[in-house]
Amino acid sequence: MIMIKRIKQGAAALLLMCVMTVLLPWCGITAFAATARIAFSDPSAAAGSEFTVRMKITGSEPLSTADVMLSYDAASLEFIEGTNTDGGNGALRVHGDAGAGGASTLAYELKFKALTAGTSQITVKEQEVYDANSKLVTVDQQGQSKVTVTAEEGASDNASLKSLKVSPGTLSPEFSADVDTYSVKVGTDVDQLIVSAETADSKAATQVSGAEGLQMGENRVTVKVTAQDGQTSKEYVIVVTKEEGGASADSQTSSANEAFEMHVSRRSFTVMEPDDTVEVPEGLVSTTITIDDHKVTGWVWGDEAEHEYCVIYAMNEDGEKGLYRYDLKSSERTIQRYFADSSSTAVSAETYELLAGQYDSLRKDYNLFRTLLITVIVIALVLVVLLIVSLTGKKDRGRRERISERKDETGSRPQKEEAPLHSRKEEREKLIPDPFEEEEAEEMEYIVEEDQGDTSEEEPASKEEDDFFDTIDLSFEDEEEEPEPTKFLPVKVNVPSSMDVYGYISLDFEEPIASFDSAAIHLRQKVDTLWKDIPFEFEQDSINLKKFNFYYDWEPTLEYEFSVDSTAFHGIYGLFTDKIKQGFKVRSEDEYFTLHFNVSGADSLAFVELLDAQDKVVRKRRVEEDGMVDFYFLNPGKYAARLINDRNGNGEWDTGDFEKGIQPEEVFYYPTILEYKALWDVTQPWDIHATPVDKQKPDELKKQKPDEDKKKKERNNQNRRR
Repeated sequence: MIMIKRIKQGAAALLLMCVMTVLLPWCGITAFAATARIAFSDPSAAAGSEFTVRMKITGSEPLSTADVMLSYDAASLEFIEGTNTDGGNGALRVHGDAGAGGASTLAYELKFKALTAGTSQITVKEQEVYDANSKLVTVDQQGQSKVTVTAEEGASDNASLKSLKVSPGTLSPEFSADVDTYSVKVGTDVDQLIVSAETADSKAATQVSGAEGLQMGENRVTVKVTAQDGQTSKEYVIVVTKEEGGASADSQTSSANEAFEMHVSRRSFTVMEPDDTVEVPEGLVSTTITIDDHKVTGWVWGDEAEHEYCVIYAMNEDGEKGLYRYDLKSSERTIQRYFADSSSTAVSAETYELLAGQYDSLRKDYNLFRTLLITVIVIALVLVVLLIVSLTGKKDRGRRERISERKDETGSRPQKEEAPLHSRKEEREKLIPDPFEEEEAEEMEYIVEEDQGDTSEEEPASKEEDDFFDTIDLSFEDEEEEPEPTKFLPVKVNVPSSMDVYGYISLDFEEPIASFDSAAIHLRQKVDTLWKDIPFEFEQDSINLKKFNFYYDWEPTLEYEFSVDSTAFHGIYGLFTDKIKQGFKVRSEDEYFTLHFNVSGADSLAFVELLDAQDKVVRKRRVEEDGMVDFYFLNPGKYAARLINDRNGNGEWDTGDFEKGIQPEEVFYYPTILEYKALWDVTQPWDIHATPVDKQKPDELKKQKPDEDKKKKERNNQNRRR
């Protein structure tokens, strides 16, 4: 009885826990995230002197570290040094732990030099602050530093210009220090006016505004000159008229309808005039595009006020002609195949809100139904358990009552008759053992043996017991076997959650691919809160036929989603792939640095390989005619470099041919290891003949270190002495 009572109590507790589990999601739990604020000091200084700006980050909870991007006017202020601070030329990165005044405060000091008199600001561009648990903190207050710079004693008040020039076009009238308003005409292909202003006083400062993003009609470009005293200023106004037939760079560019070759990211394209077979993409307007001082017919999006991209007709290195999307603004000169957007029917805002409301309603109904269903299932299971326990206890009580009645009738235990061994065994198999107490089980065995001769009384009980077990029999013998799970083609999806700007996606299969459906592969870009399908390029690896690579010119800080429908790829052994879906975000440009080599002494076909600390090739670029080699979007760290005079121009180092008397291609190493940080833009001169060839390779890259060579020589000398 005690055991049954405990089981019932346990079942009640289980029921209570199930109900709490169901109800907890409905209970609102409010969590308060940590907050922080960023504050600055507002210093004053004289022009030419140094001063300190203090930045303090104060949190509601203990803080661990911070990463803050700052911007300032490089023409007015010059950064010298700071606490855990890198950068310059108008951009700074403050990072790391610099705690002061308590665990909830991070304090930093930034040292600047005042260049010109006036008022300047230091503002927060981006920030990430973390608490003691490495969780992101919400910055609800973000201040700025106001720097007041006073003029030097006896500072000049000359705010005049010595010369003023523009490109393209010519100023009208000719420049004169006394004339403050000018006009210039440019063509429709000009989007930016280059202004060159020289001050009469070398210590005066100039600021040009309105020179970019020129619109059709009149545009106002202002050149503001601030004298050394920081108080006196003068403005020169240039009225730029953008119209058809304007005096643009026509004389400097080639005429339209002329094909020319352009090189983008080691690829070559021939830009051509479209013929009659080329269909004008819907939504685009025909115009004249200037690329590398060449004019060609192209198309731009008619609904854009400022055109950043255009569509041109070109032929690639394989002789394939088609439409390409070209970046007009970027200095990276990106180009990619143009595909018309299949989703031409856009959803209106009203329709979107209606659909969103219907979706939210359906989602709430589904969640409610699911919760109710779980609740009913849990209660049903608990009731079944209680029913089984109750029936078992009732049967046990009836059995005990029959035992007590027989004891009362006889007064003592009857004489046990000797029964055959097999008969006793059969009776024991019919017996229902008590699962709760072993002593009662032995007593029941004795009673069964005592009643062997009187089967008439036991038959009803046995029938009742059989009926009971028929009732609670939960046998699953007739249950159908579950089907075997589908075996898919194994594939390794190489999609980093934080994608490099120059990175790409790859799929590595365990067996060669027999066929695939390109329409089942999708790449989407997140624009505001919506996802938009974008075109991309992919190819099967020429060396590893089990690998596919996917390429796109990623835009920094944006989010993307790569997905593949099921059965998109079929292997040679009959297996096909399952669904693939992976989201990622492209890293910011502020996380990289740029390295330029100014090479001298190299052959015309030379190329440079950028190496990591393990002597592995990271990047490879050709040496340009002017000797420059550019590496963009490099991760901060240590690098080495080597140059190869590629005599045959195949882009690889060749060992030569002894029989033909051909020497191996020359290899030159940059003599030191290079280490740079984010946001740096460095130009490194490199004379490949300045250091002897045998002493160029840095010791860090040598497999046999100089110290090891010395030890080896000493061991050899000792062995010879023995």
